[in-house]
Amino acid sequence: APRRAPARAAATTRWRAVVPPVASTSTRTKQDGEGLSRRRPFARAASSARDEAGQTSSGDETSSSAHASASRVEDRITRAEALRRTDAQLARRPSLSVFLATLEETSRAAGLPPARCVWHNKLWKYAARRWSLPELLAALKAVDGAGFAEVVRLSGERASATALGLFREGRALGWCDGDGGAAAAAMAWTHDGARQGAQADALWGELHALADAGEIDAAAIRKAGGVKDWDLRRKNNGTDATRLSVFEARVEVFGLEVASKARRRPRAACAAYARLRDGDGDERKDGIPGDGDEGCDILWRGVARGATRRKLPRRVFTAACRAASGARDARFAKRVAVDMAMDDVTPDSYVVASLSSLIGKSGLSDDADAAGDIFASARDAGVPLGGAAWSCAVGACCRAGRVDEALSLLDEMRDAPFMRLWPSCPTETKSDEDEEDETFTKTSSLERWTVDARAARKAEAERRAAAPAYAQAMHALCDAGRAREALAVHDDMISAGVYAPANPPHYRALFKALRLAGGDGGSPP
Repeated sequence: APRRAPARAAATTRWRAVVPPVASTSTRTKQDGEGLSRRRPFARAASSARDEAGQTSSGDETSSSAHASASRVEDRITRAEALRRTDAQLARRPSLSVFLATLEETSRAAGLPPARCVWHNKLWKYAARRWSLPELLAALKAVDGAGFAEVVRLSGERASATALGLFREGRALGWCDGDGGAAAAAMAWTHDGARQGAQADALWGELHALADAGEIDAAAIRKAGGVKDWDLRRKNNGTDATRLSVFEARVEVFGLEVASKARRRPRAACAAYARLRDGDGDERKDGIPGDGDEGCDILWRGVARGATRRKLPRRVFTAACRAASGARDARFAKRVAVDMAMDDVTPDSYVVASLSSLIGKSGLSDDADAAGDIFASARDAGVPLGGAAWSCAVGACCRAGRVDEALSLLDEMRDAPFMRLWPSCPTETKSDEDEEDETFTKTSSLERWTVDARAARKAEAERRAAAPAYAQAMHALCDAGRAREALAVHDDMISAGVYAPANPPHYRALFKALRLAGGDGGSPP
């Protein structure tokens, strides 16, 4: 009973003792005035008791509902816990129905949308390998298209038809709207990888149109295109600085286009690089009006002209070198080398190997000088050059008939860092630096050995890449009638720890040297 019910019941008992209850309501009018006056307080007391009892019960219901809602808030899980649950479910390799049930339950428990309860990159990395096109579409609808560009790129790496179906459905459902061109970049990347030039060029034209409209997100298209250093927000201290000017956005799209086409369409990549540097010429090829031109076409003037001259990043030149290597175009390689020198960009090991091999393959003295200049500029800048770069530089000298210069490079290569790193066993012996470190433990020694072992494996790979340098020097010495020196080069290679188990040119050179030197065809001297 409510709290005040006993007091009201006592008051009712007192009034009943004074005035006896009547049998029916019809006799109430026959009572005297005193009886009616005594009956009125009883009626008011009873009605007041019922009202207060109703108020008390409603108050109890309100407090119980508030307590239930508070308990539900307390039982709600955090977003971190929701992410852990979905990650654990993905680790079990679930089917689509099982995962969607887990995602719905987790979303309800966290009170968050399903898109915020799962890491998109982990989800699509798993889904692109396991699920079919209809299942991918169902999963995308469950998360409202979150990470759509990522799933298009991952699907395109495995099956271009699946990626094309996803892209068409996603564009129809509006998942590409406002993504900064990421989905179009991922699909263009997929078309280039499948050598579907017409479809890829159409999408690159759309991306250039978005760049002219100022709607390109540089970080988004880099990530969609598979570029490793795509996270520009982290480089700008967390600020959203990926919205570029129209000119910078066009340069960004051109750079990604060159890198995409260089994989399977090297000739198209060379043309895209030439357009990036020199512009469109007399007519605008894409026919996209510029800002404030009222529909009149403007020209893309390129980055190599006076007022609009800009320096290109190293990754654009790296993609251009990859295109030159794929097209085997020595003239284009020379142009890239000149552009890098004009922009004061130091070549890395891959660029040195690519340009040296292409420029020096003609055997001309001028080309050998150009290849040597590229190699020397990288060495003077302190760039760590790998075995492929040394091998290409030695090959350029050998083709030009500069055998002595090639032998000199071989002697210098023995002092390269990758020729001095070898695998070692873990040890607990402290070095001179560790004697001063009081925190040195066995774990520290093991971690250091792990780093050294990784560096040793990389050095071993570089030594395998340097093996062709000895083969080219031996061929050049044999052609010059210096077979004994060719055998000495072979001995130097063995003493340096460089082996060529899968390099037939080296064994052909060794056989030639043995035959010309008068050997018996057995083991080398």
